[in-house]
Amino acid sequence: MASLTRTRAEHESRINEERKRAERGKQLVVLMLHHLTQAGYTGSVETLAAESGVTLNQFEVADNVELISVLQEWEDFYELRFARKPKIVKKLSKYSSEVDPHGAGMADGKKGCGGGGAAAARARRASSMAQLGGGGDGSSSGGGVDDGSNSARGVAAGGRRTRPQPSGAVGRENGAQGQRSDPGGEGSPTDPSGLVISGHVAGKGREESDEAPGPWEHRIKKAGLPPAMAANAELRELAGWLQRDMIQTNPNVRWDAIAELDGVKRVLKESLVMPLRYPEYFTGLLQPWKGVLLYGPPGTGKTLLAKAVATECNTTFFNISASSIVSKWRGDSEKLVRVLFELARHHAPSTIFVDEIDALMSARGDSGEHEGSRRMKTELLVQMDGLLACDAQVFLLAATNLPWELDMALLRRLEKRVLVPFPTTIARATILKRALPVDRLEAVASLDVIAQRTEGYSGSDLVLVAKEAAMRPLRRLLAKLDLDAPRQGAKAPQPGLVDAADLDAALAATKPTVHTYAERYTQWEAEFGSV
Repeated sequence: MASLTRTRAEHESRINEERKRAERGKQLVVLMLHHLTQAGYTGSVETLAAESGVTLNQFEVADNVELISVLQEWEDFYELRFARKPKIVKKLSKYSSEVDPHGAGMADGKKGCGGGGAAAARARRASSMAQLGGGGDGSSSGGGVDDGSNSARGVAAGGRRTRPQPSGAVGRENGAQGQRSDPGGEGSPTDPSGLVISGHVAGKGREESDEAPGPWEHRIKKAGLPPAMAANAELRELAGWLQRDMIQTNPNVRWDAIAELDGVKRVLKESLVMPLRYPEYFTGLLQPWKGVLLYGPPGTGKTLLAKAVATECNTTFFNISASSIVSKWRGDSEKLVRVLFELARHHAPSTIFVDEIDALMSARGDSGEHEGSRRMKTELLVQMDGLLACDAQVFLLAATNLPWELDMALLRRLEKRVLVPFPTTIARATILKRALPVDRLEAVASLDVIAQRTEGYSGSDLVLVAKEAAMRPLRRLLAKLDLDAPRQGAKAPQPGLVDAADLDAALAATKPTVHTYAERYTQWEAEFGSV
């Protein structure tokens, strides 16, 4: 009798849960109809209402609930719980294996909202697949062919949405790419361009828009964990922390935007670009370099070279700092190091970039060194040695301003140690001309003369010189505007051109920051350099 009562209670509970799910599905359709109506998608509203059997004449949104506000509140909750923004959707491109050229079908809305049936089960399976990251296949999205119309398809999770284009609709949607742009709204595609200058880099870069995903965006969207890591709850949590350091946006720094440094570029290309392009040559003794150390004065372009690697090389990029693998809990730092390298092998080919590595790998045995720090360093050395012996193509790129403070065992594992020196006269002229274009200079002003007078300046120092020179005409204009009475509606005047006196004054006001260490870097290169 007790068993029969328990079975009946479980059956009633399951029926109530299914009823609640069906009610939520109906409410979701009402919210979708309200959102589509507000956005002007009249054709999609009619099709969705016809397929689901739910119309806004029967129901209305209560308590001022909107689909966008619900989504925003869920994003805030997710960020509060997991300390990162959720990735809700991603654009599919021709590089993705999940692209369905015919569009994913929507589950039968009428049956799904009414509760029960095979269509509701297919819809639930499609929702589950979408939560696991696989909803791109039309066969798993449910619905199949219902009425031969694609106008309301893709509403189920994981499907690509295509809709008819009514003449009065607000915004337009690209059915082939799954893109939508709303003129003047927050979803409008932006195409910002700015000056990307730091160290030896001084080029104008245009960021790739999210509306046009390319091969770079696709290759960093890898998902999943190694099986052993996925089965362990503790390692899975640590992996989630490290996955936040995987580069998700294109730095958009090209090789040709870096002035000179041909030797450094050659080493990086030999380590990453060429082995992927011509793997048949890099076998046996000619296996690619597994570790490279970039050292030199601050502001000479070490971090920008890493950005060029992330942009140009077809690898998964991990941007690691001390906060990524140092934990206050005993034993977690070593585990984070091990999980990092296991993730890198899982996502191979991959690149691990450790900036300011001297903060992590200073010489062991120093007085006052904590036991946890020593264990973490030992684990990092062990993983790097295992990394060199494994077949997976994982590349470690490290940068530091203080190479003489690194542990000797680390230098042995970093096969190439390359000095990133102060820019030469030609490089300095290139940086100044890109930072301060010719159309902002008077004819008598010569940047080549300034380049010859800036011996010992880093790339960052040169950018400051250019900025100070460009500010001087603006200061004169602002001083004049303060004296004049403000005129309503008048067009704002433009600052004048930079003359030779401005360049001289900017150079006198901007001093080099790290030129006193030049001899020490040269001495360390003669002793430990490897290029």
